[in-house]
Amino acid sequence: ISSGKNLTGWLVNTNTLFNDDHSLILLQEEIGAIGDKPIYRYYFCEQLRFNYWKCRVDIAACVAQAWKRNSYIHGKTITTDKFSKLSSLEHFPFSLDESSLLSGGMRWEADMLAEVPDRLVEGVLEGKFGQELAIKRWLDYDNKGLMNTGYGTDRKAFEKTLKNLCADVE
Repeated sequence: ISSGKNLTGWLVNTNTLFNDDHSLILLQEEIGAIGDKPIYRYYFCEQLRFNYWKCRVDIAACVAQAWKRNSYIHGKTITTDKFSKLSSLEHFPFSLDESSLLSGGMRWEADMLAEVPDRLVEGVLEGKFGQELAIKRWLDYDNKGLMNTGYGTDRKAFEKTLKNLCADVE
């Protein structure tokens, strides 16, 4: 994959909570052009369970590393039908034969998963237990340099959130 100069992406999920694999990262790289029409290569990153605490932090790290390299990952929630077509690898995200699989739906800021503790743990299925584990994993990844988006991630906010979660348990 290139340095990110011609790379953009989407963190795509559905609003179906109990789907085994209901999020993926799709990267689009401009690799050339025919006339004034760009040619793209697509990369489909592994499907993950968006609401499982461990996967959520792994997704946040991927988004943070992309943003740090000026490859912007945008959040997109689409219908289960569109997601199934996209994840089947049998349909292009942007096709002349059908409307874009990424059209419609809800846009959201994927970088917030790496930058805002409440957004990271929002909707985690394992409740406070999963939220606590997610924040601990985030802090571990941050120690390894994986959570910096390049836009001022505040580690202290994550430490405070962890302290509050642990206080709630006692």
